[in-house]
Amino acid sequence: EACVMFEALLRADPHCAEGMKDYGLILYDTDQQARLNELANAFLGVDDKSDVGWLLAAMFCALKVSNVKLKQ
Repeated sequence: EACVMFEALLRADPHCAEGMKDYGLILYDTDQQARLNELANAFLGVDDKSDVGWLLAAMFCALKVSNVKLKQ
């Protein structure tokens, strides 16, 4: 349900950083690696110095590493 609300917020304002750290954590916790990557790239594409963008990118990298370790 929270994901639906965050996606609606992003549709209304694709550059809204409000709450995106929380959304990133939800994506991380629910193993939504592809969406987390898309979101990080979207924010960094607008502003490559965005703290939210880099935090989302870090979450994506951590999730990717943890998934690789689980497969080994």
